[in-house]
Amino acid sequence: MKLIDVKNNTVYFLASPTNATQKYLFKTKLDGKGKLEQVTPSILPGTHNYDISPNAAFARHTYNSSIVRPITEWMNFTTGNPFTMDGSITTQLSKQEAAKNKVEFFKVTTEDGIEMDGWMKKPDNFNPSKKYPVVFYVYGEPASPTASDTYGAGRNFLYAGDMAKDGYIYISMDNRGAPVPKGSTWRKSIYKNIGILNIRDQAMAAKNYWLPTLLWIKTV
Repeated sequence: MKLIDVKNNTVYFLASPTNATQKYLFKTKLDGKGKLEQVTPSILPGTHNYDISPNAAFARHTYNSSIVRPITEWMNFTTGNPFTMDGSITTQLSKQEAAKNKVEFFKVTTEDGIEMDGWMKKPDNFNPSKKYPVVFYVYGEPASPTASDTYGAGRNFLYAGDMAKDGYIYISMDNRGAPVPKGSTWRKSIYKNIGILNIRDQAMAAKNYWLPTLLWIKTV
């Protein structure tokens, strides 16, 4: 929830109905009679956040993705326009260099019928005819997602070097319980199941999808 605008019978909140790795601002009527509307421009795929003034007149809009460094614009929330064109997100985007060796996002369905989102970062100059060691980054508990479309996806901050340059495949997936927009059942399923459900989701995703189908992966 980002703002309840009682005067205009509107509630603003972050959601992502079709892609749980991302977040956008939506709005709808408080009385339940309106349609769900996406406020964030769809041409900016990734993760967004908004700090909105109590009167819904102004906002601080932040944006980032796996290929976009975090950027911020101050905007007239009523019109949706930035205060200055130089400070707009689109202008700042035009000044960023294009990403190389992009993170690849995917979905995996386990034998339990659980669809998990994840990302994979392949080595630089990847050759599908070769085998590579693979590292799975697993957190798997309910405090934070790891497979979000955010800046830093595909990077291992615990590794003293560059995994892509050093020839590793790096993978991370979000199991049930991760705080992603997949509904209350998904979120609450981890209750009293930490160390059981999350481990099974991760293991089944790796065992039943990655290892049999990606022959160029050599696990470590």
